[in-house]
Amino acid sequence: MSKVVLANSIVHISGNPDMKVYYEFTDTNGDYLYPIHTSSSGTPSQSTGPSQPPVGYSQYGYLETSTGNAYYLGDKAVLTFESANSFYKSSTPKSLEFYYHMYGENIGKIEIQKKRCFASGGCYWDTTWSLSGQQQTSSSSAWKKAVVPVSYDYGLHMLRMKITANGGWKGDIALSGIKVIKRPPPQVSCDASTGTLIETIYNEDGSKHFTISTAEKANFQSGQEGSMNVYYSLGYEIEKDYIYCKDGVLGTLLDEGDGEFVSYPACWKRGTGYIDCP
Repeated sequence: MSKVVLANSIVHISGNPDMKVYYEFTDTNGDYLYPIHTSSSGTPSQSTGPSQPPVGYSQYGYLETSTGNAYYLGDKAVLTFESANSFYKSSTPKSLEFYYHMYGENIGKIEIQKKRCFASGGCYWDTTWSLSGQQQTSSSSAWKKAVVPVSYDYGLHMLRMKITANGGWKGDIALSGIKVIKRPPPQVSCDASTGTLIETIYNEDGSKHFTISTAEKANFQSGQEGSMNVYYSLGYEIEKDYIYCKDGVLGTLLDEGDGEFVSYPACWKRGTGYIDCP
């Protein structure tokens, strides 16, 4: 048994009857892949995983991370979306929608990847969306929904969802209501009113050094990067670059716009002193 198709109670492919979503037990490198288990009332491990499916659904699939399963850092499961080439080559805007539940102190990562192939030969997987770490605070916490654009562009051949363990048994990641639909994702913007406190900078001894707040009303479309004027309490105004809007959350991109997204208020060490959460 090389391919296992997910149950219709978890996957809902509307308007694409030929599409199948399945998992396998080995990847192209021959590495072992873990299965996606199915449940409607919790996972075998305590303090991780959901206690019930999202509203409107009867089941969910999950990666089990207890001993003997995807317990170690880097263990993974892969869901592949297989369809006729006509689906991927269609110019109709499409979105991958799904509900996720990521509760547990050892939660790993979900990645949505596009398979791209060169005309001259050779393919690779390109990550277009990812989410890592604990996103819910309990097994009974509400599920959250992701909407990822997957419209055709040059070289796109296939989609997949990679779920990677972080190491430890409290890392069960669950999915449900998986859909690929022929419509673009909704446009979400991020607003910041004048005077919105963004960061508080402290000295090494813990005393407050200065604060940073918006000097103008700013609006960014989701997935876009820009800049805005900010006011430093030391008495000057300057343009702040690498402002980014991600899924309706305003933040910044580290490493001069090339690195990790950190939402405001941001908490991370930088140089001398540190930035606290206002």
